[in-house]
Amino acid sequence: LWLRAERPFLLDLLAFYDGLEWFRDEVLVTDSPRDVLRDAYQHLLDDFLELMEKRDVVRVASAGTHEPTLQRVVRTIPTTDASEHGRVVQVCRKGFARDGLVIRREDVVVLENAESHVGSRHTVPALHTDSES
Repeated sequence: LWLRAERPFLLDLLAFYDGLEWFRDEVLVTDSPRDVLRDAYQHLLDDFLELMEKRDVVRVASAGTHEPTLQRVVRTIPTTDASEHGRVVQVCRKGFARDGLVIRREDVVVLENAESHVGSRHTVPALHTDSES
C-alpha cells in the first residue's frame, strides 16, 4: 500500500539518479569543455527543482537584508557602518518552502555592526550544517 502512494515520488527520484549517473559517466569521465560541464550541471539542477516543484516545494526568495523567518545566520562579518548592519553578503544554503510554510531557512552570512545584533555570533561552516534553529 505504501508503495502505491510513494511510487510517483520514487520514480522521480530514480530518474534524477539516472541523470546523476549520466553526468558521471558521460560528462565527468570525458574531457568535456567547461561550457558542457556547466550546461550539464544546470540541466541536473533544473531536473531536481522540477522534481521539487511537482510537490509544491519552491526555493525561498533571497532577501538582501536579514529576514529571520526566512534566513538563519551562520556567520557574521563585523562592519563599522551601521547602515550595512544585517545586509546579507552570502547565501550559503538555499531555503525551501511549501504552501507558504518554510521547510528550511536559507543559511546566510551577514554584516553585523558592533553596536547591533543580527543573530547568534558563531562561526559555523556554512555548508554541512543540518541543524535548524
